[in-house]
Amino acid sequence: MNKTRVIALDELADGAMKTVRAAGRDLLLVRRGDKVYAIRDICIHQGARLSDGVLTCTRRGGRVGEYVAEKVGRIVRCPWHNWEYDVESGACLHDPEKARVASYDTYIEDGAVWVMT
Repeated sequence: MNKTRVIALDELADGAMKTVRAAGRDLLLVRRGDKVYAIRDICIHQGARLSDGVLTCTRRGGRVGEYVAEKVGRIVRCPWHNWEYDVESGACLHDPEKARVASYDTYIEDGAVWVMT
């Protein structure tokens, strides 16, 4: 595995997405506080760029008419057919055991984001 510097941390606002290129791959970075997640920037369904989608959350029902938001800002929704991926693991919410995009370990060091590729 190679450790690649991809961006200065201050270039990625909290709650934002950004596409970077590392080891010949387009990666989608998502920042949540002091943590940065990296996944492949492609939907496994039909190849859309996930970076053209939106960050969202999961919802679970509580009482009737009540929903609880979970994983806020850590779910990216594909712009074409609304497939959703957890940016922490790359797992597709439709079938998390079998369907996923590649995810990469990230590190913050000396004010920069590094990705293991």
